[in-house]
Amino acid sequence: MFNLPDFKVKKARYMIIYLMVAMYFVVYLQRTNISILLVDPVFLEYMGLVGKSGLQGFIMTAFLLPYAFTNMFVSPLGDKIGPRKTMLLGTLIAVFGTLAGGIAPTFLLLLVSRLVLGVGHGIYYPTLSIFVRNWFVPQERGIANALIAVGGVSAPLVAMPLFTWLIGSYSWKSTFFIVAILGMIATLPLMLRIITDGPDDNAHITDEEKNLIAAQAVQQREADNSDQGAMLNVFKTLDFWLITASYLAYLSIWWGLFTWLPQYLMMARGFSLQSLGWISSLPYACAVVAVLISGTLSDRLGKRALVCVVGLSATPLCLLATPTVSSSYACVLLMTLSVGLDVAFYPIAWAILQSKLPANLIGAGSGMMNGICNLCSAFTPFLMGLLIESTGHYDAGIYLLAGFGLMGVICSGALLKRGN
Repeated sequence: MFNLPDFKVKKARYMIIYLMVAMYFVVYLQRTNISILLVDPVFLEYMGLVGKSGLQGFIMTAFLLPYAFTNMFVSPLGDKIGPRKTMLLGTLIAVFGTLAGGIAPTFLLLLVSRLVLGVGHGIYYPTLSIFVRNWFVPQERGIANALIAVGGVSAPLVAMPLFTWLIGSYSWKSTFFIVAILGMIATLPLMLRIITDGPDDNAHITDEEKNLIAAQAVQQREADNSDQGAMLNVFKTLDFWLITASYLAYLSIWWGLFTWLPQYLMMARGFSLQSLGWISSLPYACAVVAVLISGTLSDRLGKRALVCVVGLSATPLCLLATPTVSSSYACVLLMTLSVGLDVAFYPIAWAILQSKLPANLIGAGSGMMNGICNLCSAFTPFLMGLLIESTGHYDAGIYLLAGFGLMGVICSGALLKRGN
């Protein structure tokens, strides 16, 4: 069903992408443990968070705010010094922030550790788009972005049962220390130059593959230079802001469910801590499948925004239906579909953006879109926490996410109408 790579021709660039999938998996683990810690009574008591849903949600917001600002203002670094050095810097900062979280003795210092983690991830993330642009021809970028997305969405798939087991067997601190060690291991492909900025400085690429990528790069540079003034003003175009608004809708739903889903399933739907690990991982299993399907379909169909409209239309419908069902397992099914259909948007958004930006602006453009969207969506977990705290139930927070989904449908529909 999927466009699996022909390793005789594409070995080097798919070796790069698979290593980056593994790295992104580790990076995402570093931000995932908070979702499970919000159902751990020992952690909540230690940090003085019992009954304070607003502050609980702010733990994720404290990560997202510096993550957003770093995306916007530091992302050009990847264009200037190269994505390999930039990604290495971000990964090392993230490791330090993760370790600090495990030894934080107070809630305030925990927030500081989350701020540091956000800076590291904000430096790291925009470089992914530079690597995709440097290594993959345009007609392969949908599946390349989808493969990267698999690294992100499969992290909570593994993390939910893993962190539940670690908390039960050891303590909440172990969820920080384990992923910090994995983060150090993840830097090795960058330090050893297995992952390089592009084909020209890679020792593992064949001449045939290098020539294939180089030919596409020449065509892309000619297209960029043919209308350089318009390309430098890409941030003023309607398409950019429609992509950004749609991505904001996707992220708001993602961060809201990412933060509160385990607690919702435990507190509102009655699942035990023991069963929570595998139950709360089901939505992310669905997401893995969804991003592979959407990335492949968008490459084949050409009309990438069409897949966006379908996914973002079904997501709010599932969310609106969730509070109305009495069965806990029907609720899990609806939440699973909500996450999967929402995440299907991810690879398409980046493929559209990468087609709009010239090579010298891909890092800055990616950081700008990701930064703006994360800055705005950063408040979603906090707002949901306040709604939970003030109303005493989770329904209002779910309806808030459905509203973001409706916004995404409108904006992605406009993208489709404009021929994307």
